[in-house]
Amino acid sequence: MPFAFLLKYPWGLYDESLRKRLTPESNEISSNWPLIFATSSAVSAFRIKNRRVFPQIEGLPFKWDDFTLNFYTMPSVTELERQTMVLKLADAKGTESDYPLNLSHSVARPRLNNLGVFQEDNLEADRLTELLKTMFAVVEDLIGSNNGSSNGRQSVSKSVRISWEQIAYKMLDAKEDSADPQKDLIVHHAEKLKHTVTGTAERPKKVLKRIRRQIPVSRIQELDSSCLTSYIRRPGRSAAEKAGPRQTLLGVDREETFNTVENRVLKDFLERSAFIAQVYLRAFSRYKNGARYRLVNQYGIACRRLSRSEVFNKVSSIVSRPTPNYVLLFDPAYHKIWLAYEELLKQNKKEDDAWRWQSRLWADICRIVIHSALYWVAPQEGGVPAISPIIFKTEQSRGRWSDEIPQTAFFAIKAGNVRVIIAPLDARCQRDHPKIQQWQRSLGPIMVLHIEECDNKNNRQASLLVWALHSTGVSQPSLDEAVESASIALEGCLADLKRYKDKRLLARGLVLQSNRDLAQDCEPPYRSDLVTGIKYSTSNSCLTTAVQIVGDTISSRVMEMFS
Repeated sequence: MPFAFLLKYPWGLYDESLRKRLTPESNEISSNWPLIFATSSAVSAFRIKNRRVFPQIEGLPFKWDDFTLNFYTMPSVTELERQTMVLKLADAKGTESDYPLNLSHSVARPRLNNLGVFQEDNLEADRLTELLKTMFAVVEDLIGSNNGSSNGRQSVSKSVRISWEQIAYKMLDAKEDSADPQKDLIVHHAEKLKHTVTGTAERPKKVLKRIRRQIPVSRIQELDSSCLTSYIRRPGRSAAEKAGPRQTLLGVDREETFNTVENRVLKDFLERSAFIAQVYLRAFSRYKNGARYRLVNQYGIACRRLSRSEVFNKVSSIVSRPTPNYVLLFDPAYHKIWLAYEELLKQNKKEDDAWRWQSRLWADICRIVIHSALYWVAPQEGGVPAISPIIFKTEQSRGRWSDEIPQTAFFAIKAGNVRVIIAPLDARCQRDHPKIQQWQRSLGPIMVLHIEECDNKNNRQASLLVWALHSTGVSQPSLDEAVESASIALEGCLADLKRYKDKRLLARGLVLQSNRDLAQDCEPPYRSDLVTGIKYSTSNSCLTTAVQIVGDTISSRVMEMFS
């Protein structure tokens, strides 16, 4: 019989208050929690009814109690109307069972209503948008520094190999946050295309359109087959008789029109640019005095004014992506706008996917931080015996940019008088690693730092489990609450292993929680007996401080276990 648990935290299997078994009647949970599902091995397929985006499986199956389970990450809702859904679990025979689920307190992606204003004045949506854009900037800056691209523009290759040394140096570059918000695609358009867009929109191309209408006989210059058919059917023997008392006949006339493919694209480009500029300004409102902020503001106002002009009121709206015509391909001004329009469409899709998979994107940031912290600590205390480059995809895969590699390096660190080797292992990888144990997978970490003493006469080994916490609700669980909960779960798991399998294991935990307030400095870590929690954002200065704090935390925990 297939079944599934809904977990408030990744380690929720070890705390009854944090897990809830799905029922066919009703299920409800708040999006304030970093949601994750654990399904039984009897579940052959897990999807959401009438949705094109399915939950994402995380890592390999694992043993828990008497069951074999799989972890799944739930996509975040982009619209509040999508908080109510039906989960469908299929067994080996393909028979599906329905489990209704209602999410509450979700934060929807900013969007406009029919009047062209924001659906709601939601501060958390603005803060999440800023955090997501800065997370994107971190990854794209690393990719761009390796292949020379910038502004998030797509590279030719599908993947990029980057050394961890290069990543660590960029992450540890303690540059202050600029007085300007980060550079985004809308900033690039405002800098490079403002004059082209305004000049073209103020004087758009028009064409002569052939129409049929009643025309005085003396002014008729052209007849087509339909006009001739109408002429033949009219009573009378001569043209004067057929024209009747008004002396008009159906003829072909020409009139000027702006309703062309290129102008429909231009209108949609103006509307999208105005909206994206508004989202950008709301997300980075704390930079109101910056030159970049003012530039985007002026560009957004210009696009909004032009899109509402009398000319574009007569231009039809685009229903689906059009096929470019001759003007869009070969007219210099319209071709620039067409290329920029395609960039906007690609960015919208990319950010829509990122909004759904925020937790996976945050997990990628945490992997980068962990490796950078280890690289920062290792040269000081021991060295880096072996390390392979990381492979970044130039296009994300459900929020994940880094390639799935079970292990990327060995780091040597001194723990007091003891020298240890730390191997960072990816617990969410679909390929197995012999050092990742079943009990470690059951606690739901994104990474396991496997630690071994170099002088291994005593065969001392330990592990540090890393959890990445990111919620998409109107509020976040407090860090101290999450750390205490993780500590209880880890302690209970280790006690069970000692009691039932006679295994005495050394293990600690590290919780990395996202901070939506990018203006806030990196908070001091919260420490319990077994688990340490660190809350940070992806702003420049905070990220550098976070790497150093994580490195110090790993060093202190290793020393604690091996002293």
